[in-house]
Amino acid sequence: MKQVEWLKKNGVNFNTLIMNDGSMSAAEFKVRCLMKHPCEWFWESNYAEALFINKVVGMAVLSVEGMKLLQQTKP
Repeated sequence: MKQVEWLKKNGVNFNTLIMNDGSMSAAEFKVRCLMKHPCEWFWESNYAEALFINKVVGMAVLSVEGMKLLQQTKP
């Protein structure tokens, strides 16, 4: 896989790589991954996607585009 080769060549270390196969939007893919692999907060470059993730998953999301922290909405 070209992406894995590029990451390794450029010194990016990872234990697990989860990639969208294009069958769903980027935001939907991120939500699905975050529901399977929960974390305390998430960084998102796109403000609209940050809002969507925050609403659906309920976790804190830092929108880098607007440098705004969307607070956790679910306990």
